[in-house]
Amino acid sequence: MKRRRKIMSRSVITGFFFLAAAATVPAFSGDALAQSGRFYVGASADVDYIRVKYEKTVANADVPALPERGNTYRDGDSADKAAVGGGLLAGYRLGFGEGGGFYVSAEIDGQLHARSASGAFAGKGESQGRNQLGESWPDAWNLKRRYSFGATVKLGGAAEFLGSGSSVYVLGGARRLKTRLRVDYFGCLNPPDTRVLCRTDQFESGSYSRDHSFWGWTAGAGMEKMLADRVGIRGEIRHTRYGKLKRNPFRLVDGNLDVRTSLEANETDFSLSAVVYF
Repeated sequence: MKRRRKIMSRSVITGFFFLAAAATVPAFSGDALAQSGRFYVGASADVDYIRVKYEKTVANADVPALPERGNTYRDGDSADKAAVGGGLLAGYRLGFGEGGGFYVSAEIDGQLHARSASGAFAGKGESQGRNQLGESWPDAWNLKRRYSFGATVKLGGAAEFLGSGSSVYVLGGARRLKTRLRVDYFGCLNPPDTRVLCRTDQFESGSYSRDHSFWGWTAGAGMEKMLADRVGIRGEIRHTRYGKLKRNPFRLVDGNLDVRTSLEANETDFSLSAVVYF
């Protein structure tokens, strides 16, 4: 846990360093900062750092029919990955304050994602292979991020010290991520007698897939530079923390064997965008 927090902190620091470095680039041409009421559209290229935590609990009822009766096994695994993506955005910006030096924007966007997070459980139990009925098997898992969409509000203001036509902003919003989880397992699903240990030749392999949707909150900051009256570029960093997703994929042996899982995900996103105002 401490290691993942350190990685996340380094990612956020790296992102802000990226924005600060971008601010030192000599200003491009174009003096007009779009701060009156205007619609805009844009496209973005993104580099993401994603973190996924997957946990599994296998609970056995205290009945003689189960060789692992009364035992509860908890197992967990996590994965960190760098990924790339891209998307489209649209919004409306309204200027306010003296001289229109401040602005607020409402924006929606959608992104496609190009990489999965994967891992494998260590397995928990009493048997040598960790695949006896009632134990936590050493399943392999893969969480594929398919696409996401969200809405944000941005509050910004002119930053002429970064060059003519420059502004900085902070943002907050909500996001939904669509994923597919695949789990590959190897274990004893249908023993001829649940009161005794399975033999090796009774083990079975298989897989199952589920579509999952995550909701999360987003916060971040960025800077924008106008190249002309209608065209701007942005550098932005945002962090999204998704809520924990709990599922109960299996209930076996007349409901006396209960398998529960939970998934957590969060991501730090660095993006460059081109924006056109109308």
